[in-house]
Amino acid sequence: MIYRILIPLTIVGILAIVWFGGGDKFFKSNFGSVVDQTASSTPLPTPVETIAPVTATVAPTPTAIPTSTPPVVPSGWQTYTNTQYGFAISFPPDYKALTDKDNLYGWPKAVVLIYAGGQAYDVIIEVWNTEGEYKAAHPGENLTVYEIDGKFVTAFDQTKNAETESVINTFHPTK
Repeated sequence: MIYRILIPLTIVGILAIVWFGGGDKFFKSNFGSVVDQTASSTPLPTPVETIAPVTATVAPTPTAIPTSTPPVVPSGWQTYTNTQYGFAISFPPDYKALTDKDNLYGWPKAVVLIYAGGQAYDVIIEVWNTEGEYKAAHPGENLTVYEIDGKFVTAFDQTKNAETESVINTFHPTK
């Protein structure tokens, strides 16, 4: 009979000690934001500034190749042309241009991924509505950027090797 009273009191006592001993702060810091987001119908504010990581070198600025003629493409290379956004990029025959939604998953702004095999996509071509969007997504990265019909089309060299640099050098607007 006494156990029916002592066990619930002991459990309540332990919970009170945990709660008043910092459990409430733990719960609020780890789970409070989830509760707040689902309870509120107003969207969370988007960041207005992204701070680049501190490095010992100066981060390069995005560049555009100011040319009106397409670059010279090595013999035997394939060319991917996107008529919707008005650009083309060439790549060696052992590379692939991936445009299906399964491969683009994880790259919501990408329209084509240039891939030679391995663990990472080599060159990612993305389309952005504003300059701020691509700068926030790739802080401190050296991108090739073209503004085409009010959109910013970027070529991001993810693997940074000599061959992908040659691929990036073929990236150009077609409009």
